[in-house]
Amino acid sequence: MYGLTSPRFTTSDHSLEQAALTPEEKELIHKDDKGLLDFVETEVMRAEGIAKMDEVLMDLPIASKSEYLQALSNVPEIVERESDHLRFLRSTDFDADLAAQKLALYWKLRVQTFEEKAFLSMTIEGALSGDIGTLSTGSFRLLDDDKHGRSLCYMERGLLSPSRHSRKSWMRCVWYIFHVALERERVQTKGVVLIISLWNYTIEHCDRKLVREFKHSAWHAIPIKIKSIFVPAGGGEIAAAFLSIVRFVLGKIIRSRLREYKNHFCFEEFGIDANSLPTTIGGQNSCALFQEWLQQRLFIEESSLNG
Repeated sequence: MYGLTSPRFTTSDHSLEQAALTPEEKELIHKDDKGLLDFVETEVMRAEGIAKMDEVLMDLPIASKSEYLQALSNVPEIVERESDHLRFLRSTDFDADLAAQKLALYWKLRVQTFEEKAFLSMTIEGALSGDIGTLSTGSFRLLDDDKHGRSLCYMERGLLSPSRHSRKSWMRCVWYIFHVALERERVQTKGVVLIISLWNYTIEHCDRKLVREFKHSAWHAIPIKIKSIFVPAGGGEIAAAFLSIVRFVLGKIIRSRLREYKNHFCFEEFGIDANSLPTTIGGQNSCALFQEWLQQRLFIEESSLNG
């Protein structure tokens, strides 16, 4: 679970792999980094995609879609509101086959992650009840959108105490934050940028299994489009060593989107306001602002429930 003995993919390995990318691959990554790549959808594409997804779902083996069918039977309104077909089509650039498989896996992992609360609404007092302590650390939170309309998701697991905040509790918070981001259609289409801070990492924060779970949920189940991953410099030797393990676990396709930067002002070239970044990495966004955001979310969710 913890430790630095896993296979690694070093900074030198990463540089060599980046240099070996084709011009087409580099151009695609560059456009995503800069927020220049938008997928244009049409009404016809939406209608045909939804119909095709239903066909594919019908043909999937029962074992792979049993949780989805259970949710559809027990809480159809939550299925429609929190996992509608369009979210999955947009996350796969309208690959209906992949979108259907992703939707089935979404419900399978949602049940594994939330257990008896899986069929409750994705709210702080619903599916996330019992995890407010982990959520309030701000170890996974939303920042202001960048100038391209992409949502910024910030990860700083150094804010956690692994002995008090379990892996599963933290993953539930990840699911919740991604769902809040996906409430806006613009985020469904433009995607998110993931910013990972490795400050204050100890050996207890080096959880390889959690990296695998995060990868499985974020790239293969939750209908989110992660456009780029930025890792600001800092964190010490343990953080640097763990980052080499993270690169290995992510695999070639995902780590091709990972960038390391020495100065937080480097984010400006990607449409990210440096001042909007957390104070830990040189910005002005404090955990106090996140606590205010939490109170606003509680009010919004309570108002929605009562309305």
